[in-house]
Amino acid sequence: MIKNQIINICNSLLAVPQIRILEKESHYRIDGILYDKDKNLLMIITDRYIIKYKYEINTFIIENKILIAHIDYITLTRDHNYMILHLVEEANQDNLAIANKNLHRVVGCLCSTFFYDKHDYTYPKDRMVERKTPVILVNQKMTDLIHTLKTATEFCHYRDEFNDFLSVRLKRLKIDIDNYVYTCINYRIVKEEAIFIQADFVLDLHAIYIVEFIKDKFETLFTLYLKNIKGMKTIKSSHSFIIYDSVFPEGFEIKLNNYLAVQALIASNVQVYNSLTV
Repeated sequence: MIKNQIINICNSLLAVPQIRILEKESHYRIDGILYDKDKNLLMIITDRYIIKYKYEINTFIIENKILIAHIDYITLTRDHNYMILHLVEEANQDNLAIANKNLHRVVGCLCSTFFYDKHDYTYPKDRMVERKTPVILVNQKMTDLIHTLKTATEFCHYRDEFNDFLSVRLKRLKIDIDNYVYTCINYRIVKEEAIFIQADFVLDLHAIYIVEFIKDKFETLFTLYLKNIKGMKTIKSSHSFIIYDSVFPEGFEIKLNNYLAVQALIASNVQVYNSLTV
């Protein structure tokens, strides 16, 4: 029964009479469907909208409707189980937060689909516009930070809250909070481990810190001092690079999406460190 109702909803969204073809509410494509049978949560992504439904009295009723063009950026927890859609002021709506499994598929759907200039409704390929929506990954253990970010209405406030949260906790590790870069990585010790392990990465002008967030504080797992780095090797096939130093002569491998940028930052900081110690 539920499946048939979802099919009927999708068919009704796509059944646009010719007389309504110029209306803004028209839908031309279904890009994604998220249904959680335990919560009776239904979310349908069209080429224009995200439509959230609630289940009442054996039927689905529209609870919320968001114009995709109003999504400013997206927060996604690293376990992919919580997502916040941050909306522009023009939307006049609260940010939408969803808790579910495998939400990276929803985020990927929103970021990889595209708009068309539909002035003649032929979907011409030369008028295709890709969606460029920033996605910010957050450690799912940072529950207080996530709760604060959920209500962020402007990115400047979002950035300040994020930086303040990190700086207070990183300062306890004696990291240079005026000159650091923080991101999420996957790492492995080349000699010992075959699989990658997820962790937080911090780089300042002194060292690389691989840290873990436990009970509202960071704990250091590994410290790679810039002065001991002998070289680095890029592994394009795995989106990673290997750092060679005196502690890890066979290599400490770091994997992440923007691996080239992080590798370049490390190389730059090593150069700065060496220039200051000459």
